[in-house]
Amino acid sequence: MLYVNQSKEDAHRVAELASRFASVLGLSSNVCTEIYEYSVIHVEKVQDLSILEYEGEDVLNERDYQVIREKTILGSVVIKRLQLNQKAEDIVRAHFEKTVEQGFTERMKRVQRSQEGQIILLAEMYDILRQNRNYKNQLKHKRVIDLLELEFKEYFEPYILDRFMKYQL
Repeated sequence: MLYVNQSKEDAHRVAELASRFASVLGLSSNVCTEIYEYSVIHVEKVQDLSILEYEGEDVLNERDYQVIREKTILGSVVIKRLQLNQKAEDIVRAHFEKTVEQGFTERMKRVQRSQEGQIILLAEMYDILRQNRNYKNQLKHKRVIDLLELEFKEYFEPYILDRFMKYQL
């Protein structure tokens, strides 16, 4: 079973922020909807990954293989989404624990560098900074904006962070 370290409420809050931000960036309503759906896939679809109904079956038919293939594809998408969630947590935690070094920064920059991935990562990091964690207290909006601009800018394309700073959703 996959472990999801984010509640449905948290995921939907991040999805709403990411979708609104995508709109501010001028992305189409279809892309904004896709970003929202991708942002919650790991809490909404994880139960759809089970293949227990095939356990003990000696022979599978073509339809069974098709269903398993679809679940495998969905599992890949869920894992990529969980990777973004974990990346956001790792980045914020490393900065608060002062364990950031060049190798860490470069590794984090390589994970899902698409525009959509950066939008979701920024929404995730904003949300993490606004919540209590075992390594930090909840921060006020102004402090989060300052931290994003001063300490986390290297993880984002400049136009993405600049637009976020300008509109401070």
